[in-house]
Amino acid sequence: MLNETQRADLAAPLLQMRIIVFALAMGVAMTTVIFLAIADGEPADDPLISYIALGFAVMMVVVWLVVPNLLTRHVRHELAGQQAAGTAFEREATVSDSAIAPLLKAYLARLIVGCALLEGAALFNLVAYLVEGSLSNVVVAGILLLLILSHFPTRDRVADWVARQWEASRHESARQF
Repeated sequence: MLNETQRADLAAPLLQMRIIVFALAMGVAMTTVIFLAIADGEPADDPLISYIALGFAVMMVVVWLVVPNLLTRHVRHELAGQQAAGTAFEREATVSDSAIAPLLKAYLARLIVGCALLEGAALFNLVAYLVEGSLSNVVVAGILLLLILSHFPTRDRVADWVARQWEASRHESARQF
């Protein structure tokens, strides 16, 4: 659990995270608007690129479900090792001040990686729409945009995530100890 001072200290990293998610989402949204305006809307006879883009979107969603969790697990394992060794952390119920920075970096890394995976798939689908005119690619890009926006960080979301990872690292360190 984060104390009130720690929650207040989330303001600067939270602003960075919000700017990143907003920029990624706006890139997809503006590309969608522009491509819808300039595309002729005529579906292609053989929409091979559209099929590849749809498959790529599915693959990126699967990767999005796995890779950020791998990043989190790595940081949590490092924290657990430091806690078990007693070098950097106290065994306390609240998140130590020295643990917040690495956990926030991990949250930022997983946020950037996760949203970038979705953004890449969305942009590929929009290019496929521009080239071949399949509206299914625009729908998929819209769904991916919504997934990006669902990651918009709030103070409570970030604080709860940090507290959960701290608790999980404490349990891991107890097993190592």
